[in-house]
Amino acid sequence: MKAILHVLVIEPDEQTVDLLHQCLAETTTEVRLTVHRVDSLGIPEVSFDWRKFDVVLLDYEMADVGSGADWLRVLRTRPGLPPVVLLSRINKQYVAIRALKLGAEDVLLTDDLTPERTVDVLRSASAGRAPHPSQPGALGTRALPPDDDRVMQGLNRFRLLRK
Repeated sequence: MKAILHVLVIEPDEQTVDLLHQCLAETTTEVRLTVHRVDSLGIPEVSFDWRKFDVVLLDYEMADVGSGADWLRVLRTRPGLPPVVLLSRINKQYVAIRALKLGAEDVLLTDDLTPERTVDVLRSASAGRAPHPSQPGALGTRALPPDDDRVMQGLNRFRLLRK
């Protein structure tokens, strides 16, 4: 039996949060979601206790409170920040490139949410590696070489997904 994966979801859209809950409730109980309400709580403070979480699932498009990319730029300076997976509705290369360059472990497309894929991407991110490129839903990895090589490999994964 795999250990429970604790995920902090930073997402303003209630429908997306519901979709995540439904998706994970269908076939697995190995992921526990904690939702951080950005509209009322804002960006987590410097003193936020990240130790409770294995992964952060951060929305890319947060409307009135900024973009997930802007938040990632700030959050990556916080001590103890777990690996971040960016959640996006936008299936475009520039989103993947930007997320990887900012330090996201991976990108998960909302159109590709299935229980298996979501769990695989979250588990892989928490372990510091992304699923094999042949598995849809994953775009980058911490285990790859830094900077340009990492981004190019992530982009190649993105291209595989779009076919």
